Amino acid sequence: MKDNAEGINKKRINSIDIFRYICAILVVAVHATPFTEINSTIAYIFEAILPRIAVPFFFAISGYYYIKKITKDSVNINHIFWTYTKKLLIVYSLWSIVYIAIEAFQNMGEEFQLITFLKHIVVAYFVNGSYYHLWFFPALFFSIIIVTFFTKIKKLNLLAYISLILYIIGCLGCSYFEIGNQIPLIRDLINFSKFTLIRRVLLMGLPFFTIGYFINKIQSNNKKNLSNKCMIYSMLFVMMAFIVEILIVNYFNIQKNIIMTILLYPLLLLIILLLLRNPMMNKEELGRNCRGMANFVYYSHPIFILLFKQIIFVKDSNTLIFIFVLAITSLIGYIIVKVNNKLLNKLIY
Repeated sequence: MKDNAEGINKKRINSIDIFRYICAILVVAVHATPFTEINSTIAYIFEAILPRIAVPFFFAISGYYYIKKITKDSVNINHIFWTYTKKLLIVYSLWSIVYIAIEAFQNMGEEFQLITFLKHIVVAYFVNGSYYHLWFFPALFFSIIIVTFFTKIKKLNLLAYISLILYIIGCLGCSYFEIGNQIPLIRDLINFSKFTLIRRVLLMGLPFFTIGYFINKIQSNNKKNLSNKCMIYSMLFVMMAFIVEILIVNYFNIQKNIIMTILLYPLLLLIILLLLRNPMMNKEELGRNCRGMANFVYYSHPIFILLFKQIIFVKDSNTLIFIFVLAITSLIGYIIVKVNNKLLNKLIY
């Protein structure tokens, strides 16, 4: 979820970093499934509806910063590419080592086979993600490579519109599965055993990464933007329509899941435009803290979910697990930001 291309940009947009932390909280909600023992409707909202914006936001804001930089400085595309991917590889590799060690410990036993495990971690690292939440990184690397290539051949606009088509196909494999299942070729794709991987990388990661192209385009073509009030009303209207869309596909039972919906794309676009319009420049410390906490929360939360599931007075309550995991990961992330140690910073930046 990190956006190292931001580091190349001089001014930080604190509203983005604050919202990043909110999205990290939503990711924890997906994996900790809070409120299940309290109310099923509330649990569904926090597990399935609100978090839909989280990972797409991470892709989109990464794409926004990266595309903004390489389109403005086309002479140094290779340098920008390698600088960005190097920083990503460092943080991804560090956390991969942590989770590979955890997985090795969990699988130790009489039936443990080293060669099989090594093959598994190699495939996981380069294709599926080293742990279940780290699938974001291989998908992000793919998006960076494709966007860089199309920028070099001056066809980024073509890629952006192709990505919209890919996103629609992704929706046909998720929220509109029963419709997609009636369409030749698409039916074969969405029923393919590796469709989840294809969806994450090609139908979700790339389209949300390239949304950065449209955001930059809108910003450059509309110097006189709509008023904040109009943007807020527009965003709220689309958000309500997004919720209605989810209710409709659930009512008619045409969905396989609601990971991707049609209105999620414009909703995310409007949210980011609104955040960019209101950068909260006087909240630099809050933004910096939120960015560090968000990264640590995202990277580390599965570790603490595992730990708290072993504690007697917590393990039977998903809500308590969620609260404790969020509290401890946020606190550690905050401490790392404040300590500002060069080595520790590699875990969050």
